[in-house]
Amino acid sequence: MQLCKSHIIPELFYKKLYDSKHRAVGIHSEGYIEIIQKGIRERLLCKKCEGYISKKIETPFEKQWKTVLPKSYSYDILELSGLNYTVTKLMVLTNLWRAHCSKLEIYESVKLGPYAEKIKKMITELNPGDESKFPMWGQLVVDKDNKVHADIITPYTQSKLHGNHMYYAIALLPSILDIKGLDIC
Repeated sequence: MQLCKSHIIPELFYKKLYDSKHRAVGIHSEGYIEIIQKGIRERLLCKKCEGYISKKIETPFEKQWKTVLPKSYSYDILELSGLNYTVTKLMVLTNLWRAHCSKLEIYESVKLGPYAEKIKKMITELNPGDESKFPMWGQLVVDKDNKVHADIITPYTQSKLHGNHMYYAIALLPSILDIKGLDIC
């Protein structure tokens, strides 16, 4: 079976980064800058699986996300309405699972252990689980003028909160996933 060059973070998250010539600036932790024209990819999924995720998760997510992200924000709490829970959570899980599967150095900190198979099953069955299974929440990046920035992508970072392991990244849909909560699968 031949594997496709799959995006780890889908191309839809890179769209706001590109200029008119489809270029974006990548800033590396070592301090150097790189011009990129496609998001980070590697041979990861077969064509059938890549198409399945694109059709069932990425495309529906992109359609809804365009309509709910505000251009500016100045309140303590923002409730986004119009998000389909299943599609949104599966999008977050898919990105995290692909990062776990990746052999690229940028994703080496993403180690889901036994949860990787559970997340893969949730993705293939299009079953996000209830809110207590791999809970998630988001944050907006807002500048001093209250402009929402949907033009930043960061690698996943592992952290702990109240003894639970979490991964977070900023990629248009900032996501924090608790992978060792009290009530996980």
